[in-house]
Amino acid sequence: MKMIRLALFALPLWLTPLVAGERLPGPAVPYIAMIAVATTILFFGLWRHCKGQLNEKRELLGEKEEKIAWLRKVMAQNEHAKTKLEHETEKRIMELTHTIETLERKAKEGTKNQVVAKIEAQQQKREKALSRAGLSE
Repeated sequence: MKMIRLALFALPLWLTPLVAGERLPGPAVPYIAMIAVATTILFFGLWRHCKGQLNEKRELLGEKEEKIAWLRKVMAQNEHAKTKLEHETEKRIMELTHTIETLERKAKEGTKNQVVAKIEAQQQKREKALSRAGLSE
């Protein structure tokens, strides 16, 4: 960078011969030198500006990529938690369904037992009534 600065300031001296009393014909040489220096300065200024913007955009891109990676990680964790919750819920539903089926079966068996018990009670009453009446077999 130091060499570039030295070259920029020395450029007009290279292009305009200032040897004792010697001068190039016509006034065009100093103007060309000034235009060349201005163009070089403009070029390096634009180059530095573009390089600065490129570095800023690279930093911004790096930050965005980090955010994307973090968001993907969070989404994967959330998806895993959601799947785990769904499996636990399905397991609980299966347990409750099994419990309901068991209770319904027991209720039916209980109902049958009650009916059988009532029939037996009625048969016993009938037998007692028949024995009182003396019509027992």
